[in-house]
Amino acid sequence: MISVLTLPRASDLYGRKWVILGCQLIQFPIYFWTFWMSTLMECYMCFFIMGLGFGGSISTNSLYLQEFLQKRHRAIVMTIGQMVEGLTVAVLVLYFMYITKDWQYWQMIGAALQFCIIVGMIWAPESPEFYFAKGRFEESKQVLLRIAFVNGRSIGEEAICFDRVGEEHAHSDSDEDTILEDGSVATPRVSDISAPFASNEKKPKAPVAKHCQGTLKELWQDKDLVINLFLMSCLWSITSFSFYLGKFQLKQVAGDIFINSITSSIADTVSRPVGYWFYKKLGARVAMTGLFGVAGLGSFPVIWSEMASDNYRKYFVPVCLFLMNSGVTASFGNLYIGHMDLFPVVFSTTSMGICNIAARFLTIFAPMVAEI
Repeated sequence: MISVLTLPRASDLYGRKWVILGCQLIQFPIYFWTFWMSTLMECYMCFFIMGLGFGGSISTNSLYLQEFLQKRHRAIVMTIGQMVEGLTVAVLVLYFMYITKDWQYWQMIGAALQFCIIVGMIWAPESPEFYFAKGRFEESKQVLLRIAFVNGRSIGEEAICFDRVGEEHAHSDSDEDTILEDGSVATPRVSDISAPFASNEKKPKAPVAKHCQGTLKELWQDKDLVINLFLMSCLWSITSFSFYLGKFQLKQVAGDIFINSITSSIADTVSRPVGYWFYKKLGARVAMTGLFGVAGLGSFPVIWSEMASDNYRKYFVPVCLFLMNSGVTASFGNLYIGHMDLFPVVFSTTSMGICNIAARFLTIFAPMVAEI
């Protein structure tokens, strides 16, 4: 909670890159500290420090990634990443189930990957869309030229001329290219320039990105943003609590813990693209209502599983767990995907941090409720 109170706001003020890098540097020593922990107090300190970095990362990483992508590709890339996350848990469960219970090997792999992330973040540029939203057009242009070079595209500075449009138009709700008097194309949407695709293709209508400096006063004065923030905080809190409660209850639910965990992770993997399809085809309201209904449908039989027969526990409980986790996980994934559709770039990580404050507070009680 401490990190989501401060780091997401810092990301909107000073940039995404250095906040993410700082979070990774905070977490990196913990991978080695865990090898020498010998007391419960050391364990508490370890998780406290890890939480300081994790809270900031979870509120910034996904938005940083999406700001480098065309709008039409953001949801697909995010869904694939979330599917890989679910498969990773399944691999870990199979490893502990059939190979060995030793966790140190995976800890070393995690440390190596964390080191690669740190090196990569030092080299990676700041989000061009962040620069653009802050009116730092020249810096945004240089990042885009660097991205074009890495993507194998040879373009000159004259090909990127959004800084000539003017701030009012740059922060407007139009995604269509503007033809300037000299015939050049001015493209106001940074996310549509940053990927290696033609910049003159038609773009879908995007939400209004209002012209503002990104201050908290402006956020609270905008009625639409406040309503979106309240609704997203409620949905985020309910979904986060349900998601982690389901994970903590795996050891309490009747049946084999490994089978239950594999079922849960497979549900996490499969439900991401299914949830995204419902989100795109039916809209947020219908999709979220339906997914919560699926989660509820799978939850009630699990609650009464302790009084059921052995066959019921062996076959029916995994099916119910699959339904429960599918509904909750798909809802959780859609919150990350839909967040950028509701808030302008200057408030994107701040708003996600505020949503996570309520969610993290409620999630604290998830392990306690699971033990009841």
